[in-house]
Amino acid sequence: MVASLGNVSNETLQSAVRINTLTLRSGSTRAGVGSIANSGEVTAPQIGTFTIAHDASVNMQVGSVTTMTIRGTLSNSTIYLTTPLTP
Repeated sequence: MVASLGNVSNETLQSAVRINTLTLRSGSTRAGVGSIANSGEVTAPQIGTFTIAHDASVNMQVGSVTTMTIRGTLSNSTIYLTTPLTP
């Protein structure tokens, strides 16, 4: 699955399949995942590439994230990875 979203606020994203690319963009407001800018969450078995164009408040529970890029400030966030790391 590939998702590219514009301004997002107070949303929840739940996926039963891997999210290959998740891109969020926002104007002057804070951006994040799930309840972007406030509270909420993203739940998925895996996320390949996750990019947020501005500041973010992120609540997410995923098996793993390959690449995560926040092009602003990350604050008030919870990132819970459920798959053990492989050496």
